[in-house]
Amino acid sequence: MLIENYGIPMKDEECSTGKHPKLVRKVLDEWGGMQEASIEVIDDLKKAGVPVVSGPEIKNRLVTIMSDPSWYDAQLKQLKRRVMKAREEYTKLFIDYADDVWHKVSQFKVPLTLVHGDLNPANTVLRSDGGLTFFDFEANCIRYALVEGFIFFGNAEDSNMQLLRSCGFT
Repeated sequence: MLIENYGIPMKDEECSTGKHPKLVRKVLDEWGGMQEASIEVIDDLKKAGVPVVSGPEIKNRLVTIMSDPSWYDAQLKQLKRRVMKAREEYTKLFIDYADDVWHKVSQFKVPLTLVHGDLNPANTVLRSDGGLTFFDFEANCIRYALVEGFIFFGNAEDSNMQLLRSCGFT
């Protein structure tokens, strides 16, 4: 069955907090409810082998990938907005950005939960009944739910979020 049979696939611009605040709220509420429900079964999921992704683990992966010249060169071709001229400056800025995300998360008592792992507009469909359907759960892992929402909406606002996803945030 095609995704279109379930409803209308979302576009990046539909997830812009400025352009469609009601839709953004709907996705947050519905996906957040699913994540909240999964918190109760996290221990069972860990025992079953669902991977747990930690902040330091992601940062280490990020530093490794960003330090690879071939990865960096390939990503430069895909960026839609202006990129820092100096490679070192861009790499440092990006790693600082990732650090800042995890610092913000660590300031709250945010429980780990089962997350989609690749939640983005392409994997979200608006059904004719007004509900949402989420697809492509092959990247499921256990991590902070805050990061999942951050990636979903940041993806629509800033092309650098594509880089976050490719660096192991999903």
